[in-house]
Amino acid sequence: MPLSKERIIYLLDAYTAQKATSQEEEELLEWLQHSQEDVVLKDYVQKLWNGHTLDQTFDQVNWDRIFDTVISPGGAAPAAPRGRRLLMHWRGVAAAVAILAILSTGFYFAFFKKDTGPQPVALLHDVKAPQTNRATLTLSNGQQVYLDSLTKGALVNQGGVHVLKLADGRIIYKGAASEVLYNTLTNPRGSKVIDMILSDGTHIWLNSGSSIRYPAAFVGNERKVSITGEAYFEVAHDPEKPFKVVLPSFSGVQGGEITVLGTHFNVNAYDDENAIRTTLLEGSVLLNLPSSSPVKPAARLRPGQQARITDNLVISNNSNLEEVMAWKNDRFDFGEKTDIETLMRQLARWYDIDVHYAGKITAHFGGSISRQVNVSGVLKLLEATGGAKFRIEGKTVTIMP
Repeated sequence: MPLSKERIIYLLDAYTAQKATSQEEEELLEWLQHSQEDVVLKDYVQKLWNGHTLDQTFDQVNWDRIFDTVISPGGAAPAAPRGRRLLMHWRGVAAAVAILAILSTGFYFAFFKKDTGPQPVALLHDVKAPQTNRATLTLSNGQQVYLDSLTKGALVNQGGVHVLKLADGRIIYKGAASEVLYNTLTNPRGSKVIDMILSDGTHIWLNSGSSIRYPAAFVGNERKVSITGEAYFEVAHDPEKPFKVVLPSFSGVQGGEITVLGTHFNVNAYDDENAIRTTLLEGSVLLNLPSSSPVKPAARLRPGQQARITDNLVISNNSNLEEVMAWKNDRFDFGEKTDIETLMRQLARWYDIDVHYAGKITAHFGGSISRQVNVSGVLKLLEATGGAKFRIEGKTVTIMP
């Protein structure tokens, strides 16, 4: 049954406000793919464009170039008079979603000076967003279990502790043990986020390019895990057994340990970043630095605060929680002045790509976009701003001034 105009506008409103349910998004995409009538969509995009408030940083010429580049499938801008007018030389999903993404998610180029004209992404290959989870569970005896090859149900029994995989992909530990049996969950680059529930009820989400080592069941008077990469914790409350997260140390970063009783927090501890960042959403955590640390050995965080660990410790208030938690919500979210190296490290982990720089890029970027688009979709939005050019060859992305 064809969708009414009112239903289409409702779906577009929900999508651009980032409030659409997964079912509504599917309904909208189905309509975009099969509708022969572009009038409603064109009118809607024109309305968004006319009503969009541009930051004073942006000049009209560059915004026109962004839209011309995105609209034209081949990357060559159609001839058009300048001003707040859109030419609809486009058809269907790709252009529509790209334009809606720019206007509704605020993906923008934070610093540019000149109009160099559109430069399309050199697309010899494309890289899709992760379609499956490729995590590996390493048991205490060294056995490796590849989770994507398993159906739901019991995976293994370790000393009375049952490890189960649910239909939604979550891993759950149930039972108790008399001895400590360590497991390691590794989520490689190019793998969807995986979440697990430990034997104490603590819920953990693990980003791509990350790993966590933990006991199959907690024995003794503390609960201790160690991580690399990025993880979000919702710790089950147990005042008799504090929960501890051991942070890694690497070049220029001293590591440490987080102690909590029951709280929600995010840890970003990738060894290719210049710091470990711990962000508190709820509750309270105590951050302990190594005894050899030249700075104060402990700090307590309040909700909204972020601790940044290098060879020093800096605590910032009012951190951007949407930006911090974007990965868990299946989005990229970059601050107003994100450098290209920081941005590309996130893309490299998610798409499992190698990045090569053929020159220095001084531009900074900012904004938010879904992590479900192909890598070419992200790069095209970046390139349309004039800040950099990109070439995709196999799994390698080359960035040029």
